[in-house]
Amino acid sequence: MRKLIINLITASVLALTPAVAMVQAVSTVPATTGSTAVTAPSTASGHTCTDMQNRIAARINNWQTIKDSKVDRWQKMHDRFVDVYNKLKAKGYDVTKLQNDAVTLQGYIDAMKKDYDDVIAKANEAKAIACGDRDVFRATMQDLRNLIKGTAKPQWQQIRDFVKKTLKPDFLSYKNITQSPTVAPSVSQ
Repeated sequence: MRKLIINLITASVLALTPAVAMVQAVSTVPATTGSTAVTAPSTASGHTCTDMQNRIAARINNWQTIKDSKVDRWQKMHDRFVDVYNKLKAKGYDVTKLQNDAVTLQGYIDAMKKDYDDVIAKANEAKAIACGDRDVFRATMQDLRNLIKGTAKPQWQQIRDFVKKTLKPDFLSYKNITQSPTVAPSVSQ
């Protein structure tokens, strides 16, 4: 049992050694007099600016992936909706309500693309100034949070609500409607 405890302690100390060495390398001042040590600037939470830039870059990749998947999903749904709309129109149904819904949905999709592009642009701006003035960086990050909460997330929620509350009921209303004649029926005797 004692040997197991010693092995666990040794393993944990060895695991911490590289991290301790890295912290010491960044924070130690050279012994020579008259020289100044260059240490990486840190943020309020103790991360270096390159760590912050890497974290922001990872978030940018995440937002780009989210944007691509959402736009792809909604665009495919819009395309399928337009296909069904065209089939109903070819069969002689009055599809003006669906036509307006298709235009509105495409407008929402385009707005969502623009909002996510704005978020990504603001994140790239924050990434560029992560090593600069701390107050400017904080203000930019707050603007980014407001942009996400204020426009990007509500935009895709608005699309979901539009599809659930408007598009789907309008589409299902055609289930029980008979087609309107587009050409005069031929009378046979």
